[in-house]
Amino acid sequence: MNSDSLLIEGLTEEGRRFRPSDWVERLASLGATFGSDNRLHFSPLLRPIAVEGSKALAVGLCLQKENPALWRQVLDFARTNSLRVRGPVHTSDEELAIAC
Repeated sequence: MNSDSLLIEGLTEEGRRFRPSDWVERLASLGATFGSDNRLHFSPLLRPIAVEGSKALAVGLCLQKENPALWRQVLDFARTNSLRVRGPVHTSDEELAIAC
C-alpha cells in the first residue's frame, strides 16, 4: 500500500489556529461523493484527520495525477491561508495511510 501523503494542518505558519473551524470538512467535501446510503463519503485521497489534537487534512500524493485541478485547489487554499503543510509523509499509521 502506498501511504505517501501531505498533511495540511489547521495551524498557520505563525502557529495560530485557522478559522473557520470547519475548513477541513469543506476541503474534504470537494472530493467526496454521496453513497447509496445517502451519506457523504470522503475520498480516500482527501481525508479529514486529527493530528496532535488539531484538525488536519491528509492529501494523497496520487491526487496530483488523478485530479490535478483538485490538487491545485487544495494546495492553493493552504498557501493562500498560510497553513502548515508537512510532507510527503510516508507512514504505517493506519489513519494516515492512503492507498493509490
